[in-house]
Amino acid sequence: MKKIEANDPFEPRLKSLQKDKSREGLSDAWILSVAGDASYYLSQDGKKSKNNGIIVLRSVIWKGFTLVYQDKFQQSLYIGHGFKSDLKLFFPKAPQVMIEEPDDRAEQPEPREPKTEAQQEVKVEDE
Repeated sequence: MKKIEANDPFEPRLKSLQKDKSREGLSDAWILSVAGDASYYLSQDGKKSKNNGIIVLRSVIWKGFTLVYQDKFQQSLYIGHGFKSDLKLFFPKAPQVMIEEPDDRAEQPEPREPKTEAQQEVKVEDE
């Protein structure tokens, strides 16, 4: 157990982004970029300036995590398997042997309510 913990030490959940360790061969654990038009424009009333740029923050450690920020709104998205990115090749374990499906049950007649005497009389009159 100690050997496993030494290979993957515990890190506190809430910490600053600057404290994230980068992956081997890379300088940072996060990639920060700007998308769209990052120029400032005056609003129609001429009092406020507006920027249409989008700030994109991507994690190098958790490959599927992306955070997008624009105009005081943020949205984060994670699409992945929950495994940290590593330079080592990853081979997931094969699933256990599948059990064969049981034989199908014989079909049963539909459950129906018994006919009332009035319904039986209508049927006789129709014939």
